[in-house]
Amino acid sequence: MTVSEPLALVSVAMAATCQGDFARAVSLLEETQRLCDGRGERWARAYSDYVLSIAQLGLGRLEEAERAARRSLEAEWRLREHAGTALALDQLAVIAALRGDGRRTARLQGAAMRLWTASGMHGPCQEGMSEPRTVAERTARQLLGDMAYDVAFAEGRAEDLDDAVAYALA
Repeated sequence: MTVSEPLALVSVAMAATCQGDFARAVSLLEETQRLCDGRGERWARAYSDYVLSIAQLGLGRLEEAERAARRSLEAEWRLREHAGTALALDQLAVIAALRGDGRRTARLQGAAMRLWTASGMHGPCQEGMSEPRTVAERTARQLLGDMAYDVAFAEGRAEDLDDAVAYALA
């Protein structure tokens, strides 16, 4: 197996999530994960966990979404894949916003922005991928107020990346 086979499945699953077919996406991602796990493919597995987190949120399964995002973050950080780590941090920030934790949302978004900047990007580039981030920020600002959000965001952005990942996984 080459990495192209599981990545093709992940792409189809991402398309399914964009169409709101979250159950199909989960099914495709479970197959992808079996392929990856059977052959020790870690990078595609990490990306599939990220997409699985999105699909699980679409199904209203917050706990499953958080577990998948954490698995993605752990693997992406171990691989030192900055863009993948930033995606996982942003996803965990969305989950924190849904839980009503504005400070955690802001800190995670700050850490993600540091990684986006380090990778030469300013956030997710695919159309539609920045909307959850924007909604999470808006929610956190409503919970905290602009000044407290900005302080927590700056803390996350300035934090040592190993510490930021440890915080996200705690």
